[in-house]
Amino acid sequence: KRELCHFVAQKGTTTFPAIILPGKIAGTEVAIAPKLSTRWLGFFFDAKLTFRSHVKEMVARAELVVNGIGMLANTVRGLSQNHMRHIYMSCVLPVLTYG
Repeated sequence: KRELCHFVAQKGTTTFPAIILPGKIAGTEVAIAPKLSTRWLGFFFDAKLTFRSHVKEMVARAELVVNGIGMLANTVRGLSQNHMRHIYMSCVLPVLTYG
């Protein structure tokens, strides 16, 4: 598993070179292209360390959890508001506040 992300402080730098590493078979090479964001220990780092990619990813994950919980909130035979709040606090908030 290899990921590459160049961390820069300069504005306007958008193109970065790939890194070429030797392959497993003798005489071969593997080119690793840089990504816009890199995941490391559950955090998403972008080139300027703004953590926007981390926030976007965590919001997307939380939306998936909310959509799943929404199936339990049927207005006719669903859970009460107190139970839904408890599920939200225990399932969605930890996803949003990680990191």
